[in-house]
Amino acid sequence: MKFNIIEKLEPLKVNIDNILLDPNNPRFADIESNNIFVNERRFAEPKIQDAAIKKMKQNFDVDVLVNTIKEIGFLPIDKIIIREWSYGKECDIPKYVVIEGNRRITALKNIMEQYETGIIDLTDEQIDNFSNINVLLLRDADKEPFLTTLIPGLRHVSGIKDWGPYQKSKLIYELREIQNLSSQESAEAMGLSILKANNLYRSYKVFTQMTEDEEYGDLINARMFSFAEETIKQKALKDWLSWDDKTKEILNKDNLNTLLSLFVVKDDESEPKISAAIQIRNFAKIIESNDKRIINYFLSKEGSLTIALSKLESINISTQWKDDVINTIDTIDNLTQNILINMPEEELELLKSLKNKIECTIDNVEKLRK
Repeated sequence: MKFNIIEKLEPLKVNIDNILLDPNNPRFADIESNNIFVNERRFAEPKIQDAAIKKMKQNFDVDVLVNTIKEIGFLPIDKIIIREWSYGKECDIPKYVVIEGNRRITALKNIMEQYETGIIDLTDEQIDNFSNINVLLLRDADKEPFLTTLIPGLRHVSGIKDWGPYQKSKLIYELREIQNLSSQESAEAMGLSILKANNLYRSYKVFTQMTEDEEYGDLINARMFSFAEETIKQKALKDWLSWDDKTKEILNKDNLNTLLSLFVVKDDESEPKISAAIQIRNFAKIIESNDKRIINYFLSKEGSLTIALSKLESINISTQWKDDVINTIDTIDNLTQNILINMPEEELELLKSLKNKIECTIDNVEKLRK
């Protein structure tokens, strides 16, 4: 499926005062503990715009860009893309919302604020360069709202500042669930492989179910998305959670609640049993062992991931050595007469060392039994 995005973009010159930052910028999901959705009607409120500017300046190196623009000017090589603000018709002068270019608009607004407050001086040419911006207007954005997510997605999936897995997966989900694109179409729209896009889609479905959990759902935020990613990669956990790949749903809600209790804490005094997403892999090993004693120990109040893994390793060693010895015996049995006749002295010494080690081990077993 092809999108005629270029045909929908119209060159336009807009004063920066009439351009609003998007307070629902997908990037904010990575820096906020709770995803706050701002009603579009309130976008132009000064405090909401100030909050968006503050987030941009604190988290996205806006100061570096400010210094660059002041030094060489604003070069509109890579056009900023905007859309009409849904409530802009209620204003005397139309207002627009940034689709792509929140960081650059923040930098320009910051420069103009420095000028207006007397911190810096600007020439008339600089004032015009920094305040009257050549942009691209996405026409009819209200009729095809998914394009407002797709455009920055296409830039950031493999662009200068790569989008995180959460933003990518959310866009894949919207393309498939809201725009009814197939898995192949949504992957192509994002410039991703079908395998990668499908993994992101499954991860987002798992993450969504995590946010719906009655006990822990309110404490789940976008920064925990990596836990969902790791969970859906582990076959043992998919089986334990009764993952249905047709409906893309976890059927065992009790086990999902148990999983969440391992990395979501309800108060500052508690310590999670699993503190990093990568440790989900270790939990999968514990579940895969199917050893109820170790599983119950880890899930108990006193359970420790380190100790549980040590117990599991001890069991593995106690069973694995027999297979190794059997393999060694088979290897020795398969040594041909020609190999034995022409065996170098150093290899013969290796066999003698093995013989001594076996005799020593047998002696130790007999001593321990007595």
